[in-house]
Amino acid sequence: MRDPTNLDFRPRAGTHLAQSGAGPYSDSSGGHCGIAGSYWIPGRRGWRASSPVPPTGSTNVAADLDLMFLPSHGAVTTSALHVVYLGASEKAMEQLGPALQPGCNVQTLPHKLQANNTYVWRVDEVGRHSTVRGEIWNFKVS
Repeated sequence: MRDPTNLDFRPRAGTHLAQSGAGPYSDSSGGHCGIAGSYWIPGRRGWRASSPVPPTGSTNVAADLDLMFLPSHGAVTTSALHVVYLGASEKAMEQLGPALQPGCNVQTLPHKLQANNTYVWRVDEVGRHSTVRGEIWNFKVS
């Protein structure tokens, strides 16, 4: 699996587990979400994105991670887009790629992150009439 310690239970691409098709997640979904796809995260949907993967405060995250989150209840009912930001500090966060389409909650990174660095990230949900700014989450790459 990719990183079960930090709640990423998807099979690592090219492994026997991925080739066997075992489990609820494939190594890529394609479809309208692109390469990364969607990741089922249990829990109550609040007024903004929540339940980050990796969990905020994690200190042993793999450098080739994907960022995942539970969309808000409002994003589901309004078909809001998700804009993911990442940086070494809150002031240095930059948008990662284009906005994720409704139903997509996995943001792949354009490159591996630097070991022993701490990163912050957030997810803003952009609807037709408003934007809900996300909470700031953090993790450290091992």
